[in-house]
Amino acid sequence: DQQLDAMTKVEELEASVEAARRERAELETEDHRHVEEAQARIQALRAELEAAKAGRDQAASAIEAGLRKKYEFLLEKRAGLAVVEVDAGGCCGGCHVQVPPQTLLEVRRSGAIRVCPMCQRLLYAPSGAAE
Repeated sequence: DQQLDAMTKVEELEASVEAARRERAELETEDHRHVEEAQARIQALRAELEAAKAGRDQAASAIEAGLRKKYEFLLEKRAGLAVVEVDAGGCCGGCHVQVPPQTLLEVRRSGAIRVCPMCQRLLYAPSGAAE
């Protein structure tokens, strides 16, 4: 009787081990599927980044060398934020200092390229912001 009980328990344990193995295999398959999806997304993002870089390089070649050099310098020194918007109150979007009125008018009305007197970032005003 005890041997029969022991054999039944062994069979139950073997069945639970087999079920655990199947579950593990399913989880591994699902995990691999997620990894493959993530890798495909990474590849798509890399291709998108390369296309954006190519477009940026093409646009950069049309910009005056001195201005491009200043932009690249600011990009490196100002944590990737070289061009900032002048807000509605006339403040620099980078350092939040009030931009001098003459500079503000030049940026808003003519779209001239001017720099913030405090942080030296390039300033722009959104279209339709002219006073």
